[in-house]
Amino acid sequence: MAILAFDMGGTAVKYGVWSDGELMAQSNFPTPDTWEQLQAKLIEVKNTLRNEFTLTGVGISAPGSVDT
Repeated sequence: MAILAFDMGGTAVKYGVWSDGELMAQSNFPTPDTWEQLQAKLIEVKNTLRNEFTLTGVGISAPGSVDT
């Protein structure tokens, strides 16, 4: 079981795969300009990594306040 984690920043989106208490893979890509571009890139990364890992969840950290 592995978790794909994304950390969204103003200039880059970093991501990694956490499995069995260890960071198994990590990389990044420039933050896209639009939501549609970002969504496409997140899906592309997930689809690429699920060929190598059995992903059981995704975590996302993003800047900004929470709208409760």
